[in-house]
Amino acid sequence: MQLYLILAAAFMIWSGVITTTAYYKGRTAGVSSATETCNNTINKQKEESAAIMAVEVANVAATEKKLHEFKDNREVQDAKNKQEVDVLSGRVRALSGIIGRLRDPNAGRGESDGITKSGTPTDTSNSVYNRAEASGILSKQLTEFLFDQAESCDQINLAYTSCREDSMNIRGLK
Repeated sequence: MQLYLILAAAFMIWSGVITTTAYYKGRTAGVSSATETCNNTINKQKEESAAIMAVEVANVAATEKKLHEFKDNREVQDAKNKQEVDVLSGRVRALSGIIGRLRDPNAGRGESDGITKSGTPTDTSNSVYNRAEASGILSKQLTEFLFDQAESCDQINLAYTSCREDSMNIRGLK
């Protein structure tokens, strides 16, 4: 009888080991199956993400190329505008004549040699300044002030033109 008890105990231990092993193998197989499914899903998402990323990187590269081309074109156009302003400023300075002063285009109209339209002589002494004032030549300080103001205005206009073009392009109005 003891032999039967020992055999029964051995059988129970053996069947417990078999059952436990089968249980863990099944459980591990289920976990492996779930892990494999998750890994496959993750790999699929990685491939999709890589494709999307490649498209976006290409879009960014194309946009950067367009921006660089626009910037280069803008710099060329700004250089041309600055050159034109410099030429015009040089012409204005050249028009100031040998004495380097501007002349009032409305001064002295109808007058010559110190005589007004009515025929009465004006008081012009022989000093250079009085003759300059009578002929409409502006003072050196006023001439320099006007040159400085014109140059400042030209710089502002160049900056405005450049910024306006950029702003219009950014807003898509052009």
